Amino acid sequence: MLQERPWEPNPHLDKALRNYQAAVSWNSGNAHAWRKLGEVFLTLGQNEPAREALTRAADLDPDRVLYQVLLGDAYDGLGASQEALAAWLAGHGGTIRRDAVLVNGAKIASAHIDAGDPLSAVPVLVETILKLDPENLFALATVVTAYDGAVEGDHPLADPYREAARYPSRAALQPGNDPRLPEFQARGAAQLYRSGYWDEEMVGGVARYWAAAGSPAAVHLAEALSQGEPERTEWLVLRAEALVRAGRASEAVTLLESVGADAAPPVQRWQAVALLALARASGEPPDWSKAEAALVAYAESAPTDLWPLAALAQVREQLGDADGARTALLALQERTDGADLAAAAEAMGLSKDAIALGDNLVPNGGFEEWENDRPADWIWSDMATGDPWNLGVYSGGSEQLLSLTGSSVRLQGVWQQADPEKDAARAGYWLYDFSRGDLRPVELRPGSQYVLSLDYLVDEYGRPTATVWLSYGDLPCWRNDRRLDATTGEWQHFTLVCEPASAGDDPLRPLVRLFGTGVAMYDNLQIREVLLTGVGKEG
Repeated sequence: MLQERPWEPNPHLDKALRNYQAAVSWNSGNAHAWRKLGEVFLTLGQNEPAREALTRAADLDPDRVLYQVLLGDAYDGLGASQEALAAWLAGHGGTIRRDAVLVNGAKIASAHIDAGDPLSAVPVLVETILKLDPENLFALATVVTAYDGAVEGDHPLADPYREAARYPSRAALQPGNDPRLPEFQARGAAQLYRSGYWDEEMVGGVARYWAAAGSPAAVHLAEALSQGEPERTEWLVLRAEALVRAGRASEAVTLLESVGADAAPPVQRWQAVALLALARASGEPPDWSKAEAALVAYAESAPTDLWPLAALAQVREQLGDADGARTALLALQERTDGADLAAAAEAMGLSKDAIALGDNLVPNGGFEEWENDRPADWIWSDMATGDPWNLGVYSGGSEQLLSLTGSSVRLQGVWQQADPEKDAARAGYWLYDFSRGDLRPVELRPGSQYVLSLDYLVDEYGRPTATVWLSYGDLPCWRNDRRLDATTGEWQHFTLVCEPASAGDDPLRPLVRLFGTGVAMYDNLQIREVLLTGVGKEG
């Protein structure tokens, strides 16, 4: 309890400090009292007196593991990495202080690298970091690139790490618990890109994977990419996205304003996203007005994107502009529900007044309800395991910044291998019945026609292919995956009118997923029956 808010005045902590100081003064041979005194100093952030007290404790009782671990913490606070590692390892702290050990090992290696001798960093990387974390991105990158620059051809020390460096596992991309780790992860990723182990698609995918998780590693990496290749707009946009997702929207606005008036649509999109995030955080009318202006500008540069219409409806509602909000919402509805109704009428040779669409048969098709990292009523499907599919790293989750309705599905392929002997890697979400432990069927009524529709976004970076799967069998709609057209980062609407269902048809079992690398998003997945109103045929 005392350590939760050490920056605030705490009379109990002050009293503890005085009592432990009195204790060691009365009995300087009491190792436990020195240890407790050292802990109080650590809590107060006073690392030098903590080191002195904990050194006395460790000298008095050198076999006490915890004393060595705490002494390592004091050295860590002083920035003395060599001494911190020695104390932690003496106290078996490689496990207790795993992430801190990784950070200090990286700091020691960095000193060798900064001195122009990366090969001398290899022993600490191999013996300390990779022994504790065999997939550590910074260590892998440093080891393989150090030998690439020093020797020609293969090398027995670097070669075992090359595959892990080229294709980092999901575990290798996790941020860890120490807030200093992300910077080293980003340095490793940037080094692998500069050295040719990763291409633009790979390094951008890793940065956006980190950005989606809100990791500072995304900001560090995007900044390194942007500074290394300042002429590339995509790195600037990536940096802005990383900043917004990390809760630093004002910095993203300042960054994007430097582009000028002739900004490309992706720049305008993220400027609008950042200003909208600031308005939502402050709730102040001037901020909502800035967001509205940015959304209008983006809508003019990307007139087919659904997102600015949805966002404008919300912004104008906040500004008290009911007519403006209604105009944006009606335009959105005309391009979504209106398009579905028009497509069904055309397929059936009827006027729009002659038909209506029934209720959505897809539970949680708007992906508004979530349970941990999956939408309620949906289950994760990962077909990127290396056998029988190609190996890859895919992720799924909730998208809110660019959502049409508040929460959408976001799928990303970070990387994939391309073995022609194996099936393509892919991942997504199946509609699922958890009470039955099986896929949830969407039953069709014989003789009726149905409209399947959804909103989706396919990112302009990487090689993403968004698909919808309905069934293994022949159906009124289609079997297997239906590939959706690319949208270059914009939200688009997809509508399909199915042929009339027949008795004995398999039910539909929707699956939204992603092939390839990049990002796809889904929202408002609907399967609705076409109902006749009795008005009559067209004409």
